[in-house]
Amino acid sequence: MEGKRFAVGNHSRQNQVVFDAEDVFIDNNESSKACPERCLPTKHILEDHESKAHGMKSFECSICKKKLARHQSLRDHKLIHTNVRPHKCEICGKCFLRANSLRTHMTVHSADLPFACDLCPAKFKRSSVLKTHKLTHTDVRRFECDICKHRFHLKGALKHHVLAHYGIRPYKCEDCGKRYRRSWGLKVHRYRHTGVKRFECDFCKLRFIVKAKLANHIYTHTGEKPYKCDICGRQYGERYQLKAHKCTALPSNSLKCKPT
Repeated sequence: MEGKRFAVGNHSRQNQVVFDAEDVFIDNNESSKACPERCLPTKHILEDHESKAHGMKSFECSICKKKLARHQSLRDHKLIHTNVRPHKCEICGKCFLRANSLRTHMTVHSADLPFACDLCPAKFKRSSVLKTHKLTHTDVRRFECDICKHRFHLKGALKHHVLAHYGIRPYKCEDCGKRYRRSWGLKVHRYRHTGVKRFECDFCKLRFIVKAKLANHIYTHTGEKPYKCDICGRQYGERYQLKAHKCTALPSNSLKCKPT
């Protein structure tokens, strides 16, 4: 092997990169020995190639037996079983499993939220997030629970719902032991222990633990009713009021609320 060199690349010779033999990672799997790209310059590129070209997932989680294509992916995956979230937002303290999730989260602290929902006050950094959010205003529920057949707008909502079937509440308060299915539920609960009410109304100086509660409270001062029924046009000051309206006025597909 001494002095031997490899050319890596699919297309013309000018697109090929040459590496010394000792710098090359070789795929010795039987299913890919005939592959022209068995010799690749880095372990990461080799793992990526094995996954995409040969469908290989060589790294198995010892806890849940899930198989992943890359060693780094396995390391990240195992954090799910420990609830360790090493990437912390320095502004609000929220923690994330992955660095890219933290980067995405940081956009919520930016004043630049150009994509506004025309059905409620929500604003977003990206059009793709607005598109997903708008599903919550429709009757489209693509995600179905295998246990009770209840359907959801969002995949994340289905995941949390399934936890309820099994009584799983992974987020535990270290002060009182109370457990929650969602991390934000635990976060809000912790503020109740401290008594910290960070969000103040500019009109009456009343303070709130949760920002969403402040937003709804402000509507009582302004008279705004931003939550609109897309069927009859009725408007409400709080989201739960709109949901209650839809439940009572639209109990089935055969009934419709009367336009005002």
